[in-house]
This record gives sequence, C-alpha cells and structure tokens, in this order.
Amino acid sequence: MEKFSQHTGVGVPLRRSNVDTDQIIPAVYLKRVTRTGFEDALFAAWRGDPAFILNQDAYKPGSVLVAGPVHLPTPPGVQRVDVRSAAQMHEAVMAALPADVYVGAAAVADFTPRAVAADKIKKVAGQDTLALELVMPVPSQPPSA
Repeated sequence: MEKFSQHTGVGVPLRRSNVDTDQIIPAVYLKRVTRTGFEDALFAAWRGDPAFILNQDAYKPGSVLVAGPVHLPTPPGVQRVDVRSAAQMHEAVMAALPADVYVGAAAVADFTPRAVAADKIKKVAGQDTLALELVMPVPSQPPSA
C-alpha cells in the first residue's frame, strides 16, 4: 500500500458552533457490528434539513470537512487542553506524563496548505471555486515510545 501524503478534494465549511460527537455520529450507530461503514450515520439528525451544507449540490462531492475550535464547557474537576495540531497534542500529552490515567479524544489529520498566501485571497470574477492543495506534513522525528 502506498503511503498517503496528499489529498485533493472539495472543502465543506461546517459553520456551526459547539458540535458534539453525538451530532457527528450518534452513539446508537456505534453499537452496530457491520462492515458497511458509518456514511448513513454522519450528521444523521441534520440530513433532513435541505439547508444543511452537506445536502447542497455544491458540497455533495466534499471530502474535507473544515471546522473551527469548539467552546464547550469543561466539566468540573476535568483538566482540558485545547490544541490545534497533532504536534501540539503530542507535546501536551508528553508534558502531562507520567499520569495515573489518561483519557483523550481527537480526530486530528493535520492537513496544511502546501503554500500559504501572504495576503487575503481575493475573489476572481467568473470563478466560483478556489483550489487549495492540502498536504500532510511528514513528522521530523518518529514518536517516542
């Protein structure tokens, strides 16, 4: 199998705040034992809304979900560390060790733009799409054991 390092696709902007995991994939779907995948489960509660971004024709071929940080309240007695990349997550975990118990939740891909624009990218007349080449950076060192 060839190493995956680049993805080209349509970005889908998820402009909603405080999306919890049960809205992304409801827990009831996680109990099934099949090899069919979770496509029908993703955002199941929102799929009936024609205004939902993934129901719009322009975003149906979407393959990259673009979302920002969440602002969910931290439960009492829980230490929370917000990170924006896998590298920051690794640093935060390593800084917290040793620990009696570690519970983590993440879905970090760390795709980054191949080239970063120096200024705001302006709209181009007659062009309704923007090509953004995303790459997954190769780690500079292997993770420590």
